[in-house]
Amino acid sequence: MPTIKSTDSLLAINIPIGEALTIVAPAGSSCYVSEPVKFVVSATVTGATQTFGPYANNVLLNIQCTAGAVNWSVGKINIAATYALDSSGNVTGLVGPSGSLASMPFIPNGGQAAIPVILPSSGTITNGVLSALTALPTAYGGAWMYFPAGASLPSGAGLYWVSSVTTTGGNITTSFANASAAFTPYIPSNPVLITSGGASYTQTTGADITLANITVQGGLMGANGALRTSKLCSHNNSAGNKIHKEVLSSSNIHSFTASTSVSFRWDLLVRNAGSQAVNICPSSISAGTSGVVGTNLNRINIDTSQAQQYTFIGQIAVATDYIVLEGFTVEVLPRA
Repeated sequence: MPTIKSTDSLLAINIPIGEALTIVAPAGSSCYVSEPVKFVVSATVTGATQTFGPYANNVLLNIQCTAGAVNWSVGKINIAATYALDSSGNVTGLVGPSGSLASMPFIPNGGQAAIPVILPSSGTITNGVLSALTALPTAYGGAWMYFPAGASLPSGAGLYWVSSVTTTGGNITTSFANASAAFTPYIPSNPVLITSGGASYTQTTGADITLANITVQGGLMGANGALRTSKLCSHNNSAGNKIHKEVLSSSNIHSFTASTSVSFRWDLLVRNAGSQAVNICPSSISAGTSGVVGTNLNRINIDTSQAQQYTFIGQIAVATDYIVLEGFTVEVLPRA
């Protein structure tokens, strides 16, 4: 095995697809291993043997011996199977002894949550206390809610964390999110209550309101991969249209209009058709899970070799209606 000493310069090593770096540090010796681009690897090996990888993509690793001398090698690992990682640390498949890759689904960063995001009805805000909502299906305890500019809240229109949520109100906090940028709902730590200001407001109608916004990193899907999504939603039973949408980049890949129902689940697949920039999916008005419909498939051209945003959107036609995004999953099924 090659050796690097503490007196040697930093060593940069390219790790091919399906291979791994093995460090053997004898007693009294130590080295630091890092990935210099995205810092997904950062470890010190002292008096031990440690393996880094194998990886699903070529990865550059740096070795710096900090004490004594250590041995290193690059090659395939002789084990039955191990996880393959991309350069961002995502598990993308299994690697067998031959180095062959078996792809497996994985959830990109921020791609799953079950913390409610609500487009509520019109209401009243008095010193940060929300009231007079059209009754929600349950007392959520805590949820993100969208308020328009007319609500006179400190950060303007956008999503606010609301604590102590009952079916008709709650306490608004200063925790704020603008979902036009990447946003996955979370529970804020130590949220601060708003104790002054606010106004009676009329909820925004006839406009798309982004409830969650997930970044799908470029190249994750591959030329023959797919993006699989699932969501749970609630809304009130009324004659007004409640529109639930899903958008990849700027393409509306799913739209469902509800009125007198009260909840639904929707599953959807977007497939790359032999190219990272050629995609097919059910049409905006066809069933997401199964079924025969009278509309052609959507054929779109979104370049998934580049990072793209996947957004969950709500729209109400009547200001006394509401929509709740109860939870969602965005999952990548990679295939080169």
